[in-house]
Amino acid sequence: MSFLIILRPYSGLIKSLATKEWSPVGVPAICKLIEHLNDNKINCDVTLLCKTKEESDKLGKNNNSFKFFNLPFITFHIIKFYPLPLKIKSYSLQQLHLDIIQFAILYFKIFSKKIHKLVYCDRGHILFASIFACLGVNTVVRFLGIATFEYFITKKFYSLLHPITYLCLKAPYRLVICTEDGSPSARFFDKYAFKIKEEVKNYLNKEMSIRDRYNFSITSNPIFLFVGRMVDNKGIEEFITSLINASKLNKNFYSLIISGDYDYQYFYNKIISANLDKNVIFEKYVPYNQILCYYQQADIYVSLNKFGNLSNTVLEAMISGKCIFMLNKDEIEFHDESTERLVPAHVAVRINRKDIVNDLTKKIISFIDHPEMIKQYSENMQTFASKFIWSWNERLDYELKLLNQVTSESTLKDNPR
Repeated sequence: MSFLIILRPYSGLIKSLATKEWSPVGVPAICKLIEHLNDNKINCDVTLLCKTKEESDKLGKNNNSFKFFNLPFITFHIIKFYPLPLKIKSYSLQQLHLDIIQFAILYFKIFSKKIHKLVYCDRGHILFASIFACLGVNTVVRFLGIATFEYFITKKFYSLLHPITYLCLKAPYRLVICTEDGSPSARFFDKYAFKIKEEVKNYLNKEMSIRDRYNFSITSNPIFLFVGRMVDNKGIEEFITSLINASKLNKNFYSLIISGDYDYQYFYNKIISANLDKNVIFEKYVPYNQILCYYQQADIYVSLNKFGNLSNTVLEAMISGKCIFMLNKDEIEFHDESTERLVPAHVAVRINRKDIVNDLTKKIISFIDHPEMIKQYSENMQTFASKFIWSWNERLDYELKLLNQVTSESTLKDNPR
């Protein structure tokens, strides 16, 4: 039995793919599934399709296949980016050109070479997924939240503007799996009537050595932790501005910011201009088997994700029993509607998404002045998380069970939890 997994080379995977040493720093939902499939001795062809020249350049510029030493049952395939000839500048033509070439390579050089019992695609390759589904192949689409797919329910005529994607949503998939991350996934899937299994993400082993906070020359509390890409929808601009505003009244805090593959220089310059470079520390790559150490040394985790605040990073903070600041629900576009339903008000501190900077600044100052509030929310979170969050083994075993049901043609049953 063999699975074909179709992904784009996520930023958290780029370094591993480039160095041929398996040490991913992001997308644990995908990376841990790959590891779990390998542990269960399931042969997989993991195909990564480069969408930009920059991605191709980082991964060697040419199509290639290889294995990692510690993943003997997994073969990775890189399909490079193919630019339009004659320097034609058209995004739509470029996308069509790229899709045709990459699908042809994928189909004839990988899929057709062996019997694949299942094709597993991330949401970015729903076009390819729909083609395989219409060809009668057992096809699974994996949503890590719905992201911009929410516009099919929140914007009028969006389906008319994106007719191909709309038709892809109607394909006969055997299964669609979506992680509950706070995006309005339930409304989306209710409308499009998928055979859907929703699962709340869980996180890491609780037994891990704690990195000494003196590694960062930090000697006082509280420590605010922010983990995320340096892009607008993650709320990094608002977080930096709030720290600067709060420091004008009270500098008795520190912050750790983990940016992943993204350049933080713009925000670091702001921190230097505000004379906070001794209070705020930036880090880039942190392998996910070490990330929990950072959560354990923090006091407050801040999540300002405008698309949803039940992402892996938030669940990492939950499993660590941290006091968490997160955005309240969006009444118009339904972001974090499910988050507020699942996570009670006494467990997490809500930030007004309509006035993020002012509200976050006030709460930063208030919690610095009243450390007993940090302790209370942390205790509430520890109690809540012990019942709310699955272990990784539970979550991976359940997802593999679903995939095995697809390949065995047995009846899919709803998640009992």
